[in-house]
Order: sequence, then C-alpha cells, then structure tokens
Amino acid sequence: MGILDKLFKSKNSDHQWIRFGRASDEVKTSEQIQLWDQAMSDFESKNYLESFECLLRYLMIPNIDNVRIRKLNDKIEFELEQGSRLVTGWMNQDHFSAKSQIAFGQDFSIGLMRQLLENCLELQHSRYCIDVENYLSIKFDGYTKEASPYRLFYGLREVAIKADKQDDLLLSEFENLKAINTTHITEYTDEIKVIKFNYFKSIIDNALDPSVLGKLDVEKYPGALTYVYLSALYKIDYLISPEGKSMEYIEKAHQNYFSQNGTDVLDRTENLKEIIKELSGIGKEKLVKELYYVHHTFGVKSVVPFAIISEFISSEMNPLEWYREQGYPEVCLAICHYIGGYVLFNFSLPEPVNELMHFYFQCNDSEYFNLLGIPSPELIDDASFPKSETKLKSKIRKILEKHRVKYPELPSEISVIFNSRIDFCVSLLRFVSTLNLNLK
Repeated sequence: MGILDKLFKSKNSDHQWIRFGRASDEVKTSEQIQLWDQAMSDFESKNYLESFECLLRYLMIPNIDNVRIRKLNDKIEFELEQGSRLVTGWMNQDHFSAKSQIAFGQDFSIGLMRQLLENCLELQHSRYCIDVENYLSIKFDGYTKEASPYRLFYGLREVAIKADKQDDLLLSEFENLKAINTTHITEYTDEIKVIKFNYFKSIIDNALDPSVLGKLDVEKYPGALTYVYLSALYKIDYLISPEGKSMEYIEKAHQNYFSQNGTDVLDRTENLKEIIKELSGIGKEKLVKELYYVHHTFGVKSVVPFAIISEFISSEMNPLEWYREQGYPEVCLAICHYIGGYVLFNFSLPEPVNELMHFYFQCNDSEYFNLLGIPSPELIDDASFPKSETKLKSKIRKILEKHRVKYPELPSEISVIFNSRIDFCVSLLRFVSTLNLNLK
C-alpha cells in the first residue's frame, strides 16, 4: 500500500509488514478512474449490477486483496476489508445490503445501548442493529434503483470506517462483548510489538520531561509546549500506529486543540498534556492488543489541493525563526516535527510528498526504524548529517525520479541543507512545500 506499507525483515524474525500512520486514500490508477466513469454510465443506463461491479473494482487496491467479488446469475456478493473489520453484502435487481459485524454479545447493557443511540447521530447513511444471533453490526441498505455509485461509495465508506473504529472502543469498554471476524488481521511478531511499545513509552517520556525545551523558560513561553505535545501525539500516530483507545486519545486531542471552542492556548495546551498522561497510563498488555497489520479500503484523511498543504507548511514555519535566533534548538525541532506529523496525520498526500515526509521521520527516528529491521541512515547527532549528505541526497533524488513521469516539473536540484539536524528538517520541509506537482 505505497510507502506506508512496505515489506521489511526484522533482524531476528520472519518477514513482517509494517504499517505507518492512519489509513490514507490510495491514489487511483487511470484504469480505476475509468471503472468509476463506467459505473456512472451503467447506472444512468439502469444496468445496476454492472454499475455495482465497476464500483467494487474501483475500490480494489492494486496488488492488495482488499475487495473480493462473487458473481451469481442475478446477484453480486462482496466482501471488503477496513482495518479490523470486514464489510459484507450483496445486490440484486431490487435491493442491496451491506453490513459490518462489530462484536458478539450475550446481553447488551443499558449503558451500551445508550452509547449506540448517541453514536447513531453521527451516521448519515447507515444504522446500528442487533440480529437474532446477537451480533452487533452497522448496516446500510436500500433499493437498487436508488443505489448510485456516489451513494454506495459514501454509504460503504461510513459503514467501514465507523465499524473499524467502534469495535476496538466498544470491546475495551464493555466486557460482555466478544471480538469476531479477526482472521484477516496479521499479528506483528512479539519482537516488533516490544519495539513499538518501548518507543511509544520513549516518545511519551520525552514529551513529559521537564527539560524537553532545553534552557527555554516555559513559564514565559508556555505555548512552546504545544509543539512538543502535538508532535509527540502525531509521532505516536505515525510511527506506532495503534488502533482502539490510543487512537481515540490522539484524535480527541487533535480535535479539541483545533476546534474553535473559545478556550485559550494555555488551556488547550494543558489539555494536550493531560491526554499524553492518559496515554502514559496504557500498559504493555493493552497497547500490544492495538498493534496489528490490516488493509484499509477507505482512507480517513482529508483530500485537499497540494497548495493548501504547501501553505500550511510555510505558515507554520514562521514562529520557528524567532526561536532559532534566540538559540532554542529544541523548540525549533519540535515545530518541525509538529509540522511533519500534522501533514501526515491530516492529509492524503501526493505520492512524492508522502514518501519525502516518510523519509523525514526515517531520518529523525533512524534508531527506531533500524530496530524494526528497516535499514535507515544512523543520524544520531548534528555531525551525522554532513557526513551522510551524499546518501541522503541520493535517497531524495530517487524519490523524485520515481515520480517524475507523473509529475514532470519536480525539481532536479535538491535544495536541502545538511549542516545539522535543524538545517535538514527546516530545509526539507521548505523543499517539500515548494514542489511543483503539475501533472503530465
């Protein structure tokens, strides 16, 4: 699944897929775009089953078995993967139905039913249901003649994303529920789980360290801690990629901080700190249950023009110069890591940008990548960067060349500075923000 899902070998384990970051929409091939157009054309011609089949094929990710189709005489059945959940369903000439089973329960408490009722308010196309066999599901159905590709896409997307999120949350909160349909999940090796947990704790401990901002007087500049806390949360999201409760904490922190709820920066920063403390209370046994490899048919990030991403990077770099002039390198790095983390957390990125941002973290967290068995440059201190300039430039050049056919105006000159870690981080982010991504 692109740069975020590569096959790597752990030093002392079998081959293992490693996932980085939240689910992102895959860039569609020209063949997939043609399938979407054909689905629209077939629906307008009232060829409903043909339209539905084209839509399902449009959702297939190349080289990934994320959608499976079974064609009968007058019916199409399907199954698609979204994280830890499967969405199954069918369509005939009259009706269609899709559902994702979340959990099994012998009995359903009043607290659970109340929570499901509240969750229903977030649903636009689907609904929660409990069948006669006591399986809790999210269901989306209707008349075939009303099942346009747009309606089906957004309905299936809602079922898939909501079910994937709710299963871990509900299972962690209500002990009477039991997990189901997990055979498609790939468990990480125990070695990788330990590496991820240890780095998870390391990120948190570093964020909560009183000396994290060096000699900066935190009481005079408390806002600087915002960058530390947000960068830590986004780093956990991208590098550790937990599901369930941990992901809910991160999403809650992100939404609370950037929501316009009238609270000032100090209050929001304190809220970030409290959430990081809650994450620190998650023990190894609980966290490793949230670490596994899965496929995602639908992304959860925002798809926006690259100009918006570029403008975000440029504007968020503005405060950095003052901290740099005053001699606060720790704050400068926190700002850079925050920008890189936010971009990967919030946006579906064009392929070259995606790979360059992944490379950014591979350079800044090289020890972690090497422990996972992913060969990375060992960039321990400032002196490591000028020594590794040739290799780092070569890697950046390879990323650009890989995508030059699609984006012919990508630069040939690499304006990245390798004098120190700060120089590298600042200049690489600025380099990314200035990329010309005009299509061929």
